[in-house]
Amino acid sequence: MTLDVTDRHLAEERLRESEAFAHRVLGATTDCVAVVDAEGQIAFLNEPGRCQKEIDDLSAVLGQPLEVLWPAEAVPVVRAAMAEARAGRPARFTAFGPTAKGAPRWRDVSFSSLPGANGEAPRLLAVARDVTAAKEAEAVLRENDARLRELAETLEDRVREEVAARETAQARLV
Repeated sequence: MTLDVTDRHLAEERLRESEAFAHRVLGATTDCVAVVDAEGQIAFLNEPGRCQKEIDDLSAVLGQPLEVLWPAEAVPVVRAAMAEARAGRPARFTAFGPTAKGAPRWRDVSFSSLPGANGEAPRLLAVARDVTAAKEAEAVLRENDARLRELAETLEDRVREEVAARETAQARLV
């Protein structure tokens, strides 16, 4: 008896091609893409995310709660976003969180629900974009605005002083 395994080999090849394609897609983005399991633990982190967060050993964070990637003050916001996504509503926030090596970073993070297959509990998809440069630019703009307001106030005061001095000088001439 001979068994034709051609269909099985073709299906396996298509699966390998699909997995390779998904891997290339996840590696092509500069964003951090993470999958969080039903318990809130990191099940997947793409390579750009590992690099963005300066994580040397990916195995050190896989299986850990997502909160380990955030400072204590950001954890309530992270948990609230995860709860929204678990409820089927997309969630988004921007928060400060240094990298694993301590470099200061701001991230814009969105969460959405990934329905489970075959009755599995849903997972969460987290996509984080480094917005540090934009936050730093905003801070510079705020500082410049404050300086301009201060300069305008100082200029107004100087103009008033000059006008008063001229009026005084003209009054003495009369």
